[in-house]
Amino acid sequence: MSTDARVPAVAQTEGTAIASLVLAVLSAVIGPFGFIPAIICGHIARKRIRRTPGLGGDGLALAGLIISYVLALLTILAVVVFCAFLCFTPAVAPPDFH
Repeated sequence: MSTDARVPAVAQTEGTAIASLVLAVLSAVIGPFGFIPAIICGHIARKRIRRTPGLGGDGLALAGLIISYVLALLTILAVVVFCAFLCFTPAVAPPDFH
C-alpha cells in the first residue's frame, strides 16, 4: 500500500530574526548592550526576508524591533527624568554643628 502523502516544505527561519528577538528580551537585563544590536539585527533580518522568497521569521524580527524600540524610548525617558531630577533638585547644605 503506497501513500502519497506530501509533506509541506517548512520555511527556513532567518537567524538574525531570532537573534533580534533574543537580544530584545535580554535587554531587560543587559540594557543598551542588548537593544542596540537587536535593532540592527531586526532591520537586517527584515531586509533579508523581503529579498529571499520562502525565508521566514518576519514576525520574530518585528517583535524584536518593537520590544527594542520601546526599551530604547524607556531608557531615554529614564535618563531625561534622572537628569531633570538632578538639575532641579535644590542643593541641601550639610548641617552646621557649632
